[in-house]
This record gives sequence, structure tokens and C-alpha cells, in this order.
Amino acid sequence: MTKKKIASTIMPIVHSTHQQEDDSRIIFQQCIKPWMIINWFHKDYGIDANIEIQRALTDTSHQIATGKRFSMQLKSSDKSIFDKDTFTLSVDRDKITYWYRSVEPVMLAYVDLDKKAVYYLWIDETLIQNLHQKNTNWLAQETVSVQFSGRTFITNAELPIIEKYVLQWKRPLKTILTPGNYFKYSQEAKKIVNTLIDTIAKHDISFLKQDLGSLTNDSEKSIYTIAIVGPSRVGKSTLINSLLHKEISPVDVLPTTGIPISIFPFNENKTTILFKDSSQIQGGIGAAFLNEYTSQKGNPKNNKNVKYVSVNIINGMLEKGLSLCDVPGLDDPDPVIRGITKTAVYNVNAIVYVISVASYNDGEFSITKNIVEDLIELGGLMDKVFIVFNKTDKLTESQLVEVKVYINDKLNEYDILKYLPCEPIYISSQRSFDKRVKNENIEDSVQLLEKEIWAFLLTQNKTGLHKILSILSTSKGLIDKYKNIINTRLLDSKKRKDLDNKISYVKKELHSLNKLIKNVRYDVANRVKDYTQNSFANVLAHLLMDLGAIPLANSLPPKERITKFLEENAYKIITDVNTEFQQCIFEMQSEVNSWVAEKLNQVELALHNEDENVEIQTLEVTKYTNQIFSFFQERKEGYIGILESVIGIVASAIEILFSTIEILLTSPEKVRQNDIKTIHAKATKGYNKIQTEFLKSITGYLNSICRKVEQKALDRANVYLGELSKQIQSLEIPLTNHQIQNFESFLGDIKELSRNIESEANHLKDYTDSIEWSK
Repeated sequence: MTKKKIASTIMPIVHSTHQQEDDSRIIFQQCIKPWMIINWFHKDYGIDANIEIQRALTDTSHQIATGKRFSMQLKSSDKSIFDKDTFTLSVDRDKITYWYRSVEPVMLAYVDLDKKAVYYLWIDETLIQNLHQKNTNWLAQETVSVQFSGRTFITNAELPIIEKYVLQWKRPLKTILTPGNYFKYSQEAKKIVNTLIDTIAKHDISFLKQDLGSLTNDSEKSIYTIAIVGPSRVGKSTLINSLLHKEISPVDVLPTTGIPISIFPFNENKTTILFKDSSQIQGGIGAAFLNEYTSQKGNPKNNKNVKYVSVNIINGMLEKGLSLCDVPGLDDPDPVIRGITKTAVYNVNAIVYVISVASYNDGEFSITKNIVEDLIELGGLMDKVFIVFNKTDKLTESQLVEVKVYINDKLNEYDILKYLPCEPIYISSQRSFDKRVKNENIEDSVQLLEKEIWAFLLTQNKTGLHKILSILSTSKGLIDKYKNIINTRLLDSKKRKDLDNKISYVKKELHSLNKLIKNVRYDVANRVKDYTQNSFANVLAHLLMDLGAIPLANSLPPKERITKFLEENAYKIITDVNTEFQQCIFEMQSEVNSWVAEKLNQVELALHNEDENVEIQTLEVTKYTNQIFSFFQERKEGYIGILESVIGIVASAIEILFSTIEILLTSPEKVRQNDIKTIHAKATKGYNKIQTEFLKSITGYLNSICRKVEQKALDRANVYLGELSKQIQSLEIPLTNHQIQNFESFLGDIKELSRNIESEANHLKDYTDSIEWSK
């Protein structure tokens, strides 16, 4: 077979005949000589061949096998589609995700049958990023257009480039979440829990009922729900449509009827309308269908007796285990609608509270009493409350600056900021929708909200997929407990004394947990303190060095510039320390769990449920950092009062610093060196005040979380050991043959279930380890 050169481009392809397929294979094989095609697959499993890279022995015709392989999917066409710089090929979305997850690199090769050229591209992170840039919701499509370059085709000169790629290739760390994954894993987790419940009931096992009840409750709440709430006509539906990259939630001139709309991830698009008489109908996910049942025009005063609307949608963001809930306005005059809204909101995990600023240019904007009461009430119930000020496109830039100062004043006045995971977010949901759906070249401000939501969800492992993984882990841990308790009951009575002694010994050992936690707490506190103090000292040293380097002939920087330098660095330090602190807390919980497990292993137990951690809440620290952020970013007249309302000592210290700087920098008679020393002294005093207040907040929170970690670990261990002790005491009463057979049958049943859980968890962890907000 003669080797032929290649020169052209590739593109979408359909195998029209067996001859075309054979021709394309021959052309490809000629191009990759001297590499070996290990296998041609005659059935289409998404891969056409496996190729092994080989190297020739010097001065011989023999080849050296490298063991490095890649897979290849072959497409071909005899049409004149290759005479361009770039061309596209339509490929099934599921094939792309399948290739991307492969254990070896996958090449998509496109053969120009006319010119006998083979164009190619790799199915890797670069391709996935390009697809995402073109359409962030590309996973909702059944087919995707991939783009080839007319300059990337296989020639002798190209073979070393391909070889290098294959030799250096590493499997992507990220895993693509395809439509239906969340639903599949959620259903599987529920099935596992139900199987465990049925198995326990079948064998009449009576212990650990409280643990089983808790697991059952968790399995029913495996999705993380965020409600979009706020007064009527503030743009809630437009925001939801923007988040979903699709017009789903009805947008009307009039308020909607007062029916909650819940939106869930699924492997197909459909809407279910549930009526009050328990009947239901299904339809599409477009706003046109929903308007018939949820808008004032289509369903005035809910004459159609709609109870609930559920929308299932193929969506990459929701696929990570999120659902959105579009609820009626909290200010609706109808008490029934307000009641429906409150009921819906009380059953979600977090809220995005939307407020419109559009009325500010008419002089009618205000943070009303109802808004304040809503935020205080909801803030005490939710994981987090994200405040979003919408319709910023209706204001000029100067108006937006003014309204931000007013909003910050009010949020501080009513102590709202302590409920927020981030500063208030300013968006135009309509402009983001136009950008995402209509492809208009404008700003996409909703990205700010998405980033903040995912920053919270991922640092706290809050997504639905993480919850499912936790359910699986809890199920496995509960099965291990059942196994150990029953095995204890089946022990020969001669071993009773030895086991009883071990349990007594371990119970005494558990008292030393307090000492362990004290040591860890001391280490964490010192680690945070040193990091904080060193970071502030470095900034002050940098300030002193910069000021000292300024020639005497030049003026010192203006007050605003020094102020900005100090503010920005202080906020960065606090943010970094808080992130480091959270990591320390998670490490402490893991260490405590491991310590308890090690002690329990002395009585041949297995307590390895490391996901059962204390909930991490950092309201006080978050409150402090948010105040700093508001103070730093909104550098306006009267800004001192914003900070003063929360931490007056720090505010006054900084106020003195700023006033001193102003005097110094406007006093030409002062000697430069004294100026620098005084500025540095005042900056140091201000920073020391910030450190003191911040570290005090950190210490208080650390003490609180350490008490919770210790108590939860001891409770878990003592309940477990107590159940074992009960079984040992029962050893005096011999088991009947029926009881022995029942226990042994139960152990056999849960052993198989345990293997299924481990397999499911391993697959799911591949997804949870790679979740990113933007993918």
C-alpha cells in the first residue's frame, strides 16, 4: 500500500455506503503509517479503531511497540465542504461526553474522500471549553457542531505532533455532567435506602431506628433548592430564564396567578401541571404553555384550580443537583397567595431575594418595612440569602452609585448583612437574558450571582450530587453498624468478657477526645493568628518601603491612594484568612472522625462515615468581612458610619488614620521622614484594631465549632457502643436456630447492598470531584 500525502480539510460526515467507509479507512491507514491499528470495530460503539504508536528500529523494518494508544472515530465526506479555513461537523452530544471520559485520548478524524486528506481534532478540555464559550447550555442539545481547522490534517510532518500529544496525554480531571445524571443517581440513592429499609423490616431488626429515620429523611431531600423571591414585578421570572438560558418562567405585564413553579433537572424537557383534585396534565417547557395555567391572563384568580407546577429540563447548571423555585410575590395582597409563597419558601435551602431599583430615577425607590421584615425572617431560616438588586439598566451610572450608598446604609441600619454570604449583587436580568438567549453583545451581569452561588455551594459541598454522595456514605456507615452489632450478638459467649473489657476501655479513652480537640483548637488558632498578623505586617512594611522610596522632590501619594491601598489589602487578608480558616475546620473534623474510628476499631468496629460532619456556618466572620467589603468598595462621603454601626472601634481607628493622613499630606512644613513615620504609625494602629476585632470573631466561632464537633463525635460513638453493650448483655440468653438463621440471612443481604453502594459512590465521586460553576 503506497503512502500518500495529505492536504486539505475535514468536516461533518455520514457513512452513506460500505464502500465509502472502506475507502475512508484505507486513506486513514495510509496516513498514520508506520503506526499499528490494533483493531477496527465493525459495530458502531462510538469508536472505530484503536491505534498504537510504534517506533522504527534503526536500519530495520521492525517496529518497537510503545504501549501508548489512542482511539479514533472516523467520519468522511466526498462533498466540497473542505475548501474553507474552518468547517463544522454535527456530532451526537452523548458521543462527545463518552469520548471525553475515555481512559485514552480520542481523535475525531474527518476524511476528505476527494483529496484523500484526513483532518482531525482531539476530544479534550480545549474542545469542551470551545463548546461552552459558544453555548453555555450545549449539553441540552442532542447534537453539537464541532469545528475543524483546514490547517490541521495528518501528514508525515504532523505525526510527531500527534505522537507527542498521545505520550503526554493525561485523563481530564473534570467529568462532564450529561442530562439525566442527577436524576439517575438520586433515584439510585432512594432505591438503596428503600432496599435497606425493606431488608431491615423483612428480618425484623429493631435497633438503630433513629439512625434509619434520619437517613430516610435525608434521602427525600437530596436536591438543593434555591427559591427566587421578592416583591411582585421585580424581574424574578426574567432572572430565572436568564439562569436557565431559556424562556421558561412566564414574564407578563401583570403578576402571575400565585402558583409556585419548581424547576428540576431531567433527561427530557416536560412540564407537569398538578390540579387541586390530584389530576394532572403534561406539556412542553415553553412559557406559552405555562402562561395558560400560571398567568393572570391565562388563569385569572386560578379559576383552573392549579395546585403546583413542576418543570423538568435538560440543563447543565441544574444537573449538578439544583432546583429553582419561582414563587409569587411576597407582597401580594391576596392572603392565600402570600400563604402559598411562605409555604414554598420554608421548604427550600437558600433564597435569592430580588429587589428592583428601576423606580429610583422616579424618586420612588426605598427599602421598605416589608422587605426588611422578609429578609430578617427568611435570613434566620435559610442556609444563605443572596440579595440581588435588579434592573440596573434603568439607571444611569451616577444614579447607581447613589442607590448603592443608600442600600448599604439601610442594610447596616437593620443588621441585614449578617445573613449574606456576599455583598449585595447588582444585575440586569433582562440584559443577561438578551446576551444568553439572543446572543446580543452586551454585559452578562447574572454571572456575578452564579459565581457567588457556586462559591458557597462548592466550598460547603452543598450541591445535590454532594448530598447524594453523603446519603450513600451514611447508608454504608449504617450497614457497617448493623453488621458489627449483629456479629456481636452472634459471638460465642466465651468471648463476652474480652469484648466487654474492650468496650469499657474505649469508653474511657473517648474522654481524651477533649484533649485532642483542645490541642487542635490551639494549633488552628495560632495558625490563623500568625497568618493574619504576618499578612498585615507585610502590607505595612510594603507601605513603609514604598513611601521611603519616593524622592523628596516628589509629593507623597494623595490620601485617597494610600487609603485605597490599605483598604484593598485589608479586605484581601481577611478573605484569605477566612478561606484558610474554613480549611482548618474541615481538617479538624476529619482528624476527629479518624481518631474516633481508630478507637472504635479496638472493639472490631468500623466507623468511617467521614461525611457526617458538623454544619459549617460562619455568620459572624462573614458579617465582618462584608462590612469591610462595603466600606472598601463604596468610598463615599459618610462611609465611616457604615462600618461604625458594626465595629465602632475599628472605624474610629481608621477615621483617625485618614484624618491624620489628610493633615500630614497637606502640611508642607513637616519633614518628610516624620510624615512617613506618622503615616506608618497610624496605619499600624488602624490595622491592629482590625486584627483584634477579626481574631476575636474567629476565636469565638472556633470555640463554638469545637464544642459541636466534640459533642457530635461522642454522641455518635456512645450510642454505638451502648447498642453493642446491650447485645453483649443479651449473650446470656441463647439465640434460637431461627434467630441465628435470620441474622445470618440479614448479613448476607446487606453485604450485597454494601457492594452496590460502594460501586455507586465511586462513580458519583467522579462527578462531584470535578464540579465547577461554569461548566
